[in-house]
Amino acid sequence: MKMVMVDFYSTHLNTARQTEGFGNAIEYILQRNICVGDMLNGADSITFVEFSSPKINKFQQRTFRLSDMMESERFDWRGPPSIEETPMKNYWELGR
Repeated sequence: MKMVMVDFYSTHLNTARQTEGFGNAIEYILQRNICVGDMLNGADSITFVEFSSPKINKFQQRTFRLSDMMESERFDWRGPPSIEETPMKNYWELGR
């Protein structure tokens, strides 16, 4: 998946070589968005990370527990409470 992102960046967004921070950010996001777990017996231990970009080049992340997501009202626009929120960071600071 990282190679797909790098290829897209190189061919569609920028002809310059990617920075180390960009590569680290891709790895960081992919590590948090690919998870393996037992949804039937271990929903409390499975977490999902939501990345949002409130400002250009800035990312904020919130972590949710699967069991909380399954218990929340299906059409509640607020969704379940997050178990962790990190302050906004520049994309090149994500992998640190």
